[in-house]
Amino acid sequence: MSVVEIDKLLEIEDLRVLLESADAIGTVRAADLAEIIEVHQLDAFEVDAVHRELDQRGLELIDPPLEP
Repeated sequence: MSVVEIDKLLEIEDLRVLLESADAIGTVRAADLAEIIEVHQLDAFEVDAVHRELDQRGLELIDPPLEP
């Protein structure tokens, strides 16, 4: 599968909830996205589709520092 439809990926509830929450604040934590990618074993094409969706929604991927 070389072209991934984002609609198919949005059937993953964790991803859909993350994006909906991110829409409200404009950012996605890289760690949260990485966890979803790992848990659902998304391949490179699927990860690329997710990143395109982030761009399309105007969401910034951030990597905040760990709390001391």
